[in-house]
Amino acid sequence: MRWLLDQGRWERAVLALIAAAVAYQVFCEPIVGTADTRDYWRVMKQIGVQYRGGIEPPVGENIQRDFDVVPREPIAYLTSAALLGRIAVFANSVVSKDGLFDLRMMGLVNSAAYLAALAVFLATLRRRPHWMRVAMGLAAVVVFTDVRLVAYFNSFFSESAQLIFLVATLGFALLAIDEARPLRQRRWSYAGFFGSAILFAVAKPQDLVFCFPLAVIAFRSYPSAGPRRGAAALAAAMFLGLFAWGMLSDANATTNWVNRRVAVLEEILPNSKTPDADLQELGDGDVAKATFASIAMFYAHHPIRWWKMCKRQGRKMFTHWSLGNFPAPLKGESHALEGFNLWKDRHYPRSLWFWIAAIASYGAVLGARWRRGGREDRSLALFHAMWLVGCVLQFVAVVTSSSSTSWSIW
Repeated sequence: MRWLLDQGRWERAVLALIAAAVAYQVFCEPIVGTADTRDYWRVMKQIGVQYRGGIEPPVGENIQRDFDVVPREPIAYLTSAALLGRIAVFANSVVSKDGLFDLRMMGLVNSAAYLAALAVFLATLRRRPHWMRVAMGLAAVVVFTDVRLVAYFNSFFSESAQLIFLVATLGFALLAIDEARPLRQRRWSYAGFFGSAILFAVAKPQDLVFCFPLAVIAFRSYPSAGPRRGAAALAAAMFLGLFAWGMLSDANATTNWVNRRVAVLEEILPNSKTPDADLQELGDGDVAKATFASIAMFYAHHPIRWWKMCKRQGRKMFTHWSLGNFPAPLKGESHALEGFNLWKDRHYPRSLWFWIAAIASYGAVLGARWRRGGREDRSLALFHAMWLVGCVLQFVAVVTSSSSTSWSIW
């Protein structure tokens, strides 16, 4: 067993297992993917593909395999998924015989980027104790081959970019704060962290809330032979500037109104005893006049309503959301490697009080490590704390501004 743990062989073996499981799901017939819920257009228009003949299929039933290649259309929606999609369109143009875009090209590009990000993440384990490397490697095989993650690769959803750049950001940040590595390598890792963090923050609009913890990580993890100075502060300021720009610009204008309508029509009004009065408070009786600010103020005036809404949404955490994984004419869901997904459905805790207690306990552990540890221990404690803060901020932002009966966390 020891030979397998020498010279990074264990991490390469783990990556190979994940690659095999991902390839099996993405490329082996019947392939898995995620069917359109009328959200594909956000990326499709930006990369220049459309449904064959311009005919949109029934919502959420089956994935489509082939698409027409058309001129790109600029829309006010910012997502790093468009970058991956354009790479896929270019690669498809090189190998396509009939001029159609094959959905598996999205799967190929997303899978390759995913495995590259995982390679960076797994590289952070090589200096850890053997027991930790084995435990984290086995956990990585179970988690990162989950069909509920991999199915997004054969789709035009932004979740694939969200996952890819999140994993890359975690990996590069951990390498940047590893003081046992040469300073030059740490600086290259920091550059990787900075780039992937920006791509993660703009993968989906709700990811912008991570700009706050990312700013702290950017400042703390800046590799320097001396004290962190202007460059570290500038890097942190850029994340804060990205958040301000993302919130104030029209980069996501095409979907902001959708999220507002969903929050009002699918959450607030259906669960209200006085819907007319609530609508008057939200937007003078007009759904179109409701804003994110008015929704936030509404919940500030009705905190019990917000808490009940959080509990309703919390009960959907880690659930299996069927979106028609098989291509037509087959119907139903993929059953490829879904054991972990079914286990989550049965056993994951969904009580908000449980997660509040778990977060508080984890915060206490990180606080103790900060007080008792050295410089690198403090950096790791802060790193974990900031990601925890980011997850909490995103939960609050999503359930408050765009919660619906179909929303889930897995």
